[in-house]
Amino acid sequence: PIILRGQCTTVWRGGILMSLESLARYKSGVGKIIACMFLLGCLFAYLRLPSYAGKLEPLTDAQRQLSNRLRGHVSELSSVIGARSLTKSPGGLERAACYIEEKFSAAGLKPTRQSFAVSGYLNDGLFGASHATQSTANIVAEITGADGKASEVVIVGAHYDAVQDCPGANDNGTGVAALIEMAK
Repeated sequence: PIILRGQCTTVWRGGILMSLESLARYKSGVGKIIACMFLLGCLFAYLRLPSYAGKLEPLTDAQRQLSNRLRGHVSELSSVIGARSLTKSPGGLERAACYIEEKFSAAGLKPTRQSFAVSGYLNDGLFGASHATQSTANIVAEITGADGKASEVVIVGAHYDAVQDCPGANDNGTGVAALIEMAK
């Protein structure tokens, strides 16, 4: 099946950097030492590991068409629909869900919504966090395997929400775009 995952119940802010900030907050020196070792390892990898330096082959017509379709999905999600967060722009989140359902249906799939409640402290901006319970949904579509492989399962997912007040082109408009194209 192809599963498009909706809201996350855990919010990551800053990814790895947030983890390093958390480590640095500990009063013991161990957290700071681990953080420094991690940063030195990243610096070493950046300076020492080779990057691809060869000439890239030109895109085929099919690759160019795929690139244009992917760009179109990302543009629709980030520019036309825009911000899509459960706390600040639930309307954008709903428009994104409808867009995904529309694209899955156009690909011949039968999307369904797997609704669930999210309860917890939600950041509502300048004045801190408030406790709330809100509903959201995963958009699920399944492609049954063929040629004797119906019992094999592959799950592919992407979240369609974005950080508050953010168009979410990279996180995770690109993942949703790839998922839509894979569904075809």
